[in-house]
Amino acid sequence: LYLIGSESFKQTLEEAGFTVIGGKAHAEKKLQISQAERFAEEEVEPGFDACVCGFDDEINYFKLAYATHVIMKSGNFFGATKDHCYLVNGKRFPSTIGIINLLETTTEIKPTIISKPDPRSLEIIMETHGISEAEKKRILMIGDNLNSDILFANNAGIDSLLVFTGMTNEMQFYEMIDKGQLKDEQPLPTYT
Repeated sequence: LYLIGSESFKQTLEEAGFTVIGGKAHAEKKLQISQAERFAEEEVEPGFDACVCGFDDEINYFKLAYATHVIMKSGNFFGATKDHCYLVNGKRFPSTIGIINLLETTTEIKPTIISKPDPRSLEIIMETHGISEAEKKRILMIGDNLNSDILFANNAGIDSLLVFTGMTNEMQFYEMIDKGQLKDEQPLPTYT
């Protein structure tokens, strides 16, 4: 696999039995567009099965170009999340979906994302940990994002607890409810 992502993500993939190239190892690599022809022919190793894209705070043009060629050669592209941004002290910072969208636009290959809000990730967790369908009702999704965490819980058929420590602001949330501004399709939590 070619990875755009963190060292912990790389370790998780390796523990699952995958050979992983990229990540931090390509953080310092540079590519200028004047080198593109040589890069495409010489730099990208053959034999990749897929590109996997997660959050990467060391993203660079080299990684994006490498990932593009892996996706084009393998036809396989996986994304880790659809989160649009991270909030740090109330300020927005880009998240994984921006990188995924850039690669999708460049390659014209749609990624498979098996993460929130896709309920398949809960099925994988339940299977991995031996959780029965009967025990599913005891699962509680805790999160701060209506459009990923709470939507995931709704899609998976489990209860959710919305916390106001990140993406969702308590005052804005209740104002939207009071004013009827939440759309009918807006995912609402079981608890706040």
